[in-house]
Order: sequence, then C-alpha cells, then structure tokens
Amino acid sequence: MPRNRFPPCRVFGLVLLGLLAGCGGDGPQPLKTHAVKGKVVYKDDNQPLTAGTVEFQSTTDPNLNGRGDVDDKGGFVLYTIVGNKKQPGVAEGTYRVTVLPPMGPDQLAQAIDLPGTVVVTADGPNDFTLTIPGRARR
Repeated sequence: MPRNRFPPCRVFGLVLLGLLAGCGGDGPQPLKTHAVKGKVVYKDDNQPLTAGTVEFQSTTDPNLNGRGDVDDKGGFVLYTIVGNKKQPGVAEGTYRVTVLPPMGPDQLAQAIDLPGTVVVTADGPNDFTLTIPGRARR
C-alpha cells in the first residue's frame, strides 16, 4: 500500500498555521475619517500662504494626526496615515493646529502653533481658515 505523503496531522497543522497567519489581517483597520479642508492666510493682508504644510494633532490620542500640503492658493486637504496607508480626512475630535511654512527669503522659517483648537465633526463642513502672523516687512 502506498505511503501517504501528507499525514492528517501534518495537513491539519498546515491548515491551522494558514488560519493563524490570516488572523492578523494586513495591518490596522481603516479609521472612520471626515473630510477636512481649508485655507491658510496671513493676518496682515489676508493673502494666502503659497506653500507649506498643515498638521492637526489630536488633543486626546497622539496617534490621530492629520496632515496636508498647502497649495499655491493657500488651500489644503488633510489626510491621516493609518498603518502605512494614506486615508483621506481625519477622525472626529479636537485638534491643535500647526502650520509649517517653507523656508525661504520671503517665507517664515519655523513652525507656527496656532492658539486654541479646532473641532472636526461627523456632520461637517470641517472647512477652516487658518490665520498666521503677517509676512516680515523690509
């Protein structure tokens, strides 16, 4: 009688190992996020910041942070990194805001922590105008 190449206990072990390997999924589950957009303007002349980054830092969970690049008209749209994936929007909650202008002769050279907080809600609109100190005058 031919010898069984895969005894039942070995097959069971391989199936069990395959099931256990699948239990972890492929990283963190998607986060329930809400669209957040806005504009960054200078306080003195209401003109837009034309490059840089906006960061929202959760006041309750250091892992819930949003980030978005500032376009040439001052606009930004936030996203959140979950695991290693970029997910549009941020979770509902209260956030501290930092604006990171680019370094350059006509731009501010350091991060600007805005006073107070902003609140992102599930029912929106979550459209913020962020005002930063005016440009240095020469």
